[in-house]
Amino acid sequence: MKRPFWSSLILLAGISILTASNATAADTIYQYDGSSPLLGDVTGYTKTELTLKRGASDVKIPANEIERVRWDGEPPQLNIARNQEQNGNYAAALEEYKKAEGSASPNLKKSLQFMVARATARSAK
Repeated sequence: MKRPFWSSLILLAGISILTASNATAADTIYQYDGSSPLLGDVTGYTKTELTLKRGASDVKIPANEIERVRWDGEPPQLNIARNQEQNGNYAAALEEYKKAEGSASPNLKKSLQFMVARATARSAK
């Protein structure tokens, strides 16, 4: 039996949408100036800058302009941990940060190490 043209077209559109939704997964860079977050894939970083691949181009962002990075695949409870740290509940924040380290990507693990160090230092004050 021959498949109707419209059903093939709908199937193709559905596949395109699924492919596009997977392609939108990205790291998100928030800057201190309050501009719109930058989406892309972090391809590298140093003490002084972060390189973000956006489409076909690489954008270098100075480290002192970055407020925070939200990594692709970041667990939702990490937002709760950040809020706990901001509110001065360092023990709870540290507990959540350490839980998140187990299943984290390499980039997220490095960020979590920094978050743990920062929360530990703040709790010592």
